[in-house]
Amino acid sequence: MIYGIAALSIVLFHFTKDVVSYHIGGAWEQFADWYLVWNDAMGVEWFLFLSGMGLFVSMEKNGAVKFEQHRLKRILIPYCLLAIPYWIFHHLIDGPAHWLADTTLVSVFTDHQLQFWYVLFILTMYAFYPLIILLIRNRKHLYLKLWSAAGILSAVFIWLSLHWAPFDRTDVFYCRVLIFVIGCICGVWIYDGKPWQKKDTFLFTAGIALKIWFVSSGVENDALERIVACFYSLSVLGALVLVLEKISLPAFVSWCGTVSLEMYIAHISYRSVFKETIYQPFHFSYPTVYLLVFLCTLLTCFVVQKLYTNVRKIKEIQSTWFVFPGFESQKF
Repeated sequence: MIYGIAALSIVLFHFTKDVVSYHIGGAWEQFADWYLVWNDAMGVEWFLFLSGMGLFVSMEKNGAVKFEQHRLKRILIPYCLLAIPYWIFHHLIDGPAHWLADTTLVSVFTDHQLQFWYVLFILTMYAFYPLIILLIRNRKHLYLKLWSAAGILSAVFIWLSLHWAPFDRTDVFYCRVLIFVIGCICGVWIYDGKPWQKKDTFLFTAGIALKIWFVSSGVENDALERIVACFYSLSVLGALVLVLEKISLPAFVSWCGTVSLEMYIAHISYRSVFKETIYQPFHFSYPTVYLLVFLCTLLTCFVVQKLYTNVRKIKEIQSTWFVFPGFESQKF
């Protein structure tokens, strides 16, 4: 359910960014201003925290090789199905050189093309995950490791934001390492079934105080803002979990969680295409345009999910071909 809420919150986040960027005005812009201050891209933090947490549990249960195979397929198949057609459309004029840099996601660093930075980030974290495992598999002093990692990474990111100019254009990538690492450590506790302790409360409540301080202080530093967002998102996530224990949400929200990656990639693609081909040339009502983006995204996710289901059924049928009684273990 939380994955579904996170996916929908990211869709809403991009809408509010566009409302402010295009100066829509009125109640839409008032809502957008509020949302960007108190919610921003919180859904991304939730995704990365849950990904880090789930990776440890998945690797412990399935082993490293099977884990890597499954996770790579989960990322690369939706990317190839949904993002590469977008890049083809986007670079009909720019030529193959730009297309190659974008489709391989190299342009995240070379041209600060952040359209699908999340995909590259997750793939990078998968690559470095064995190193993270070395630090956290030994359960000793996990709290110390968590807060040491938080302190060191925060200090490094703030220093880079002050002394390395390119960092400001890719901080959306680097600063998310913190929430991912925290998720990995929490994954150890979840896997071990560690009971809730009073000191755990600090991790999930400190963010509220940090957020209030940051908003009221007027400090302008992108790295610090993302660090505060990391802990603030944990606070809101903790509150959300408590709320979801008391109420039930529509099945639609849960379904969005099952296609969360597809929804992210599809809505990013449609949003860019529709802005270039519909809104900017003709200046239709942007809320209407974005509603069309959302509806096309849902339809695409439905079709892709059906495609996955049919492929799995075909594989299941093929696996039974030429299996004779008494030789069930033999595949010819």
